[in-house]
Amino acid sequence: EYYVKCNMEFYGDEIPMRESAFVISNHQWILDWVLMFSIGVRKGMAGACKFFAKKSILYIPGVGLGLWIMHGVFLSRNWTKDQASIEKAFERQRKLKGHPLWMTTYPESTRLSPEKRAMSHEFARNHGLPLWQHVLVPRTKGFVAQVQGLREIVPALYDLTIA
Repeated sequence: EYYVKCNMEFYGDEIPMRESAFVISNHQWILDWVLMFSIGVRKGMAGACKFFAKKSILYIPGVGLGLWIMHGVFLSRNWTKDQASIEKAFERQRKLKGHPLWMTTYPESTRLSPEKRAMSHEFARNHGLPLWQHVLVPRTKGFVAQVQGLREIVPALYDLTIA
């Protein structure tokens, strides 16, 4: 909060200390993961935060190395190419059963922009979904894979929507 000069206010249910969870959030800006990590630190989950990120993030100095050290999962956004590395990450976590885990993802898979909002609205209209102004229609394949792959060790789901 200090470095990015923002104030965080929380609304909703209290998040328990050190509880394993799927953590989903909308994607507002490139440093959203800093906010998620900050919340994780407050809840005793600093070493347990795992992130899905697009592969290009790996090459951002400092950020890429940090997420890699934390066993982040870097994606090409192509299910056929990514499925094996996703399953490998899940298998590593299942072997650590009993250790806390915050599996963090951004189901929108992209940052909000006027162009992306228009695309999201078109998709929503074509599929009979509601039109949202401040978030995009989430992509479900990755989230479903997370739940199927980790539900035996992850009991909770936290929606941390950023306004």
